[in-house]
Amino acid sequence: MSPEQLLSFTAVALVATLTPGPAVLFTMQNALTSGSKPAFAGALGNACGLLLVSLLAFGGVSLLLLQSALAFSVLKICGAAYLLYLAWLQWQQAKATTVAAAQRMPQPANTGWFGRGVGVALTNPKAWLFISALFPQFIDVTAPAAPQFAALSLIFVSCSVLAHSLWLSLVRWGVGTTPKPQVRRQLGQAQALLLALVGLSLCWTPLPV
Repeated sequence: MSPEQLLSFTAVALVATLTPGPAVLFTMQNALTSGSKPAFAGALGNACGLLLVSLLAFGGVSLLLLQSALAFSVLKICGAAYLLYLAWLQWQQAKATTVAAAQRMPQPANTGWFGRGVGVALTNPKAWLFISALFPQFIDVTAPAAPQFAALSLIFVSCSVLAHSLWLSLVRWGVGTTPKPQVRRQLGQAQALLLALVGLSLCWTPLPV
C-alpha cells in the first residue's frame, strides 16, 4: 500500500468511527452514568472486539455471513438483543442517578465494561459489513495480504479509540456543566432509549447482494 492509500484509509476510518452508532452510544452512555474509567474500559473493549472482527473477517467468517442469510440473520438478532439488554441496564442505572442512589448502586468492575464493549463490537452486523467491504479496497493484490490487513486493522482500531475518547471527553465536559442529578438522569434515559432504537434498527440491516 502506498502512503496515499494509508492516509485515505485513515480518513475514512476516522469518519466511520466518529459517526454515532451502537459503540459510540455505548461509550457516551457509560461516560454519562458511570464515569470516565468505565467508559474508556468499554471503548477499549470495543476496539479489541473490532480487532477480533477484522481477524475473523480475514479468516473467512465474514464470507460465511455474507453468503448465508440465516447466519447473517442470527447475527442481527443477537446484536439487537444484546443492545436492548445494555439499554435496559443503562436505563436502570440512569434512573438511579441521584447522589444517594449512585452511592448504593453496585458498579461493574472495569473488566465488566471491557467485556461489554467487546460484545458490542462482535454482535454489530454493521461492523462486520464495514470491515468486509472497506478493507479489500485498500489491499494491494500483488503483495502479501496478511501484513496489509494487520496494518489496516491497527489503524482502524486506533481511530476507534481516538474517536471514542473524543466523545467521552465531550460527554464528561457536558456532565461537568450540568451537575444536577435530575438532568443527568433524563439525559441517561434518553440515551438508553436511543441505544434501544439503534439495537432494533440492526434487525433491518440488509444483506448485501
